[in-house]
Amino acid sequence: VGPPLHGIVGRRAASVDGFRYSSAIKAEASNGLTWTADTLNEFLAQPQRFIPSTNMGFKGLLHEADRRAVIEYLAALKKQ
Repeated sequence: VGPPLHGIVGRRAASVDGFRYSSAIKAEASNGLTWTADTLNEFLAQPQRFIPSTNMGFKGLLHEADRRAVIEYLAALKKQ
């Protein structure tokens, strides 16, 4: 379970009102983390490496083509 992903590409991290983010992602957001195609690619490859201590239970996507497909899908979602 996570925050809504509509409009995530280009959005500042940890910025959905009402969602309880981990302190690790909030710290990265306060340092200016924005979800671009590049930052999403790094995060989706190895979430724990990109943001140590994240609560994300997802181990990551090994293949870059898979990550790019997910990012393209996310970019196509309109903000609701």
